[in-house]
Amino acid sequence: MDYCRYETRFLTKDGKLRWIEVYSQLTLNSDGTVLGISGSLTDVTERKQAETAIQKLAAFPQVNPNPVLEFAADGTLTYANDAARAMAKSLGKDDLPSILPANAGTLACNCLATGQKRLREEITVNGRTITWSFFPVATSQVVHAYGADVTDMLNLEAQFRHAQKLESVGQLAAASRTTLTIFSR
Repeated sequence: MDYCRYETRFLTKDGKLRWIEVYSQLTLNSDGTVLGISGSLTDVTERKQAETAIQKLAAFPQVNPNPVLEFAADGTLTYANDAARAMAKSLGKDDLPSILPANAGTLACNCLATGQKRLREEITVNGRTITWSFFPVATSQVVHAYGADVTDMLNLEAQFRHAQKLESVGQLAAASRTTLTIFSR
């Protein structure tokens, strides 16, 4: 190899770290002896910072504990994180479309066409209620969908409403007894 290229960090006089791309190339004589070395140093700090930011953003859906999906502009499912696949498996399904609203592709297309998000699209799968929200990303011409199993929350809400009804009935009964006691004296 007649050249060398690598990136390294460099500490500036003012104590800041910069990324530098080092490029060097040997100039060889016809018999293979070195005539000289030429090269360059290029500050690539901004590119490295952008790459780091992209890596962080790309990791977000991958490591998210909640289901994250991406749909292309034509409504095709193009990405699903591990949490989405795990949810399908926990619901006894082998494919992701079976845990999505039947019209998920159409919803995605409509979101992009109108620029409007669609929230809380519910589907029931094996007795569990799954809600999906769709968000258009116009600059990328994709739609992100985020899912959640809301079954337990819905059950707790129903229990709470039932408890409130029982409390109201109890208060009415107590008020009725008080009224009867007053009139019976």
